[in-house]
Amino acid sequence: MILSKNKDYTLPVVIEPDDLHRIEEILQPLATEFTYSIKCSDDYEREYQNLTDLLAFENTPGRQIIQLRIRLRPGTPRTSGLLRITSFTSGNVQLDFSGEADAIAVPIQRLEEYLFGLQPWYSAFATTKGSWIACASSILLAFANITMLLIVQSPEKQIPAPWNAISQAVDLIIWSVLIWIIAYWVLRAKVFPMSTFCIGQGTKRYRTGDQVRWGVGIGFLVNLAAAIFLQFFISF
Repeated sequence: MILSKNKDYTLPVVIEPDDLHRIEEILQPLATEFTYSIKCSDDYEREYQNLTDLLAFENTPGRQIIQLRIRLRPGTPRTSGLLRITSFTSGNVQLDFSGEADAIAVPIQRLEEYLFGLQPWYSAFATTKGSWIACASSILLAFANITMLLIVQSPEKQIPAPWNAISQAVDLIIWSVLIWIIAYWVLRAKVFPMSTFCIGQGTKRYRTGDQVRWGVGIGFLVNLAAAIFLQFFISF
């Protein structure tokens, strides 16, 4: 019986050299050789007949990898396979395999499990879930800033008139939500990429980006913690 698997996943992944070696090992029962193709930001496509040559690619900023295709060169004519990983925001991981059921079922299952294990810590922000996280974060940050605003406006620890405070709170929340959501959609692909290829100089870019991501996250938490502390402090 011939079994086929053709499916797209929206799956943030970080691909490192060891991961490519592992993917090749998982698919080894299905093929004798593999062809690696990359599409880069300079609009050129490059093809390699082995993994060693691919890993020697510099992946410079002007020639960043935006798509990777791993095509099987099977030993049997009834087997075919393609794994495609792109920088698309939707359906960035595509599996297209066909062959005898008893031959491809286990390797494909192992491949899927391995790919799901390649998700970075920020994966929720890279998908549409991130818009809800950005919205919730903006509201929390707005409340934190409201607390500090009330403290600044009230040196004698007297809260302003209720309606004035409510009006300020509503305005700040609305603006915070709008700014965060706009910033999220504009910067999502840059700050939270769906697919990252840590080949050549791509490794350094990923590490630098991760430092920025952690810095923004820690800054948000510090801002929120400071507002909570000040609110607790002035209540006594």
